[in-house]
Amino acid sequence: MSKGEGRRNNKKCLVYFAAFVVFQTAIILVFALTVMKVKSPKVRFNAMAVESFSSNNNNNNSTSINMRLLAQVTIKNTNFGHFKYQNSTLSVLYNGVQVGEVVVPGDVPALEKRRSSIYRWM
Repeated sequence: MSKGEGRRNNKKCLVYFAAFVVFQTAIILVFALTVMKVKSPKVRFNAMAVESFSSNNNNNNSTSINMRLLAQVTIKNTNFGHFKYQNSTLSVLYNGVQVGEVVVPGDVPALEKRRSSIYRWM
């Protein structure tokens, strides 16, 4: 083997290595931009039920309503990684008046759901 062939083989190896690095970088970039894209968690009301209900009619044509509501809220993390945030408070409003409130825990593991229940007397 002469010196010219050895240099040619080294250059050929270097070209193959550079092509491999470019190919791997492209694969990682496509994977990161499509599959591993960070998404916001999904917050949903699953069910709401009225546990108790009563109403009173006063003499001056005003009515008071007293009820106990039960609602379940689900936070779904669709990411492949742990999703952390500060503890939050979720308020339920009806005509601008707060009728329910629950503390939402500050983390959801990867690809999991967290459920919280809201109880409120009105």
